[in-house]
Amino acid sequence: MPHESTTIRTADLIDGLCAAVDAARVAAEGNRRWLAALDTAYGYLLEQDTISFDPLTLAIRVESASERGKVVCRQW
Repeated sequence: MPHESTTIRTADLIDGLCAAVDAARVAAEGNRRWLAALDTAYGYLLEQDTISFDPLTLAIRVESASERGKVVCRQW
């Protein structure tokens, strides 16, 4: 059964996003592929006005980068 998502303004999450990305970068130290993926994901999130977030599963719903119009869930 799908959970309810909440739409959150990205600006309201910026402090938490920065902290999460900083922690993830430390954990991925030395792994260039993970660091590049983190930078790509963080850049994408910063471009969004709002994010659809499921607080129960800690997943966000985003449009696929490769298939326009397709929405995918990404768990944090």
